[in-house]
Amino acid sequence: MTTSNRIHSISKPSTRVWFFVACFFALAAGVGWPQSGAAATAQEKLDSAESRIEKGKGREQVLTSEIEDYGNQISELSGQVDALRQQESAAESELAAKQAEIDTAGRVAETLGKAIALLHDRSESADSTTED
Repeated sequence: MTTSNRIHSISKPSTRVWFFVACFFALAAGVGWPQSGAAATAQEKLDSAESRIEKGKGREQVLTSEIEDYGNQISELSGQVDALRQQESAAESELAAKQAEIDTAGRVAETLGKAIALLHDRSESADSTTED
C-alpha cells in the first residue's frame, strides 16, 4: 500500500464515523427524546403555565395582605411616636420651668446667704462695740 492509499483508507472511515454521528443526532432530535423539565404536549405545557400563574396570583394576594398589615402597623406606630413626641415636648417645657424655679431659688438663697452674713457681721460689730 502506498502512502496515498493509506491516507484515503484512513480518511474514509473517519468520514463515515462523522456521518453516523450526525445521523444519530438528527434521529434523536426527530424522535423527540424528552427534554429535561419540559412537558410532553402543548396542553401539558399550557396547564403547567396556568398552574404557575395561579400560584403566583395566590402568592401575590398573600404579599398584598402582608404589605397592608405592615402599612397598618406603621401607621399605628407613627401615631404612637407622635404622642410620645408631644409628651416629650410637654416634659421639656415642664423641665425648663422647673429649672427656672431652681435658678430663682438659687439666686434667692445666695441673696439670703449674703444678708445673713451681713447681719452676722453687724451683730458681731455691735457686740464688740457694746463690750468696750
